[in-house]
Amino acid sequence: MSRQKKGQPVIDGPSEEAVAEYLKSYPDFFERHSSLFVDLRLAHETGGPATSLLERQIALLRQRNREIEEKLKDLVSVAKLNSSLVEKIHQLSLAIIAEATVAGRLKVLKKSLNRDFAADRAVLVLFNSNQGMSYFQEDTFLRVLDQKDSGLRPFEGFLKSKATRCGPINSKQRIFLFGREASEADPTVTSAVMMPLGKDCKQGFLVIGSYDANYFHPGQRIDLLNRLSELVSMVLDQHSDAAQDRAS
Repeated sequence: MSRQKKGQPVIDGPSEEAVAEYLKSYPDFFERHSSLFVDLRLAHETGGPATSLLERQIALLRQRNREIEEKLKDLVSVAKLNSSLVEKIHQLSLAIIAEATVAGRLKVLKKSLNRDFAADRAVLVLFNSNQGMSYFQEDTFLRVLDQKDSGLRPFEGFLKSKATRCGPINSKQRIFLFGREASEADPTVTSAVMMPLGKDCKQGFLVIGSYDANYFHPGQRIDLLNRLSELVSMVLDQHSDAAQDRAS
């Protein structure tokens, strides 16, 4: 006997669950028994007159189509963004290759980050690299630090993870990287992507900051950003090799 619901008569026969399972197994049941549509009625969602099962099904299909269309638009948008990012990384690679010196390559990187990668602020943090970097020492783009510098404490979680991270940037990280704003009217970096450089983050890390709190978010794909990280790591490797050659 099926379970009795309030306002419904007690009817001997299969349970509602059994009927539901049967209809799932035989979705063409109503095609073979189309006369049942005449008697089937469903309460209208807004409390209006009852609608037929077919009308409700059409309404649900239309809603599902709208949801699919929205998802498709999102996928197309992401695909266009990724395609644009791939092209920018390619052009940056060509520009870096065209430069003969590491200094020139880092300058190209800084310019490209601001122009092509929508960086409102960008900082390259290098560890224990005190050779041949004097050309950037007065520039806020480059920070040369000891890996055990106490100022890096706000980045401990990121450095231990050794993985690219997108999302909000906290106040301690922001002040360490970009300094304090001169006034409340000054724009503030509120989201950022942090990219490790070199194996196990041994070279340092690159930070791209945005004034838009939603520009870099935790759900963002980072595979293409990792390509950018690999490119910068390669430039720094060449700098290290060149420094060793001069020392020898």
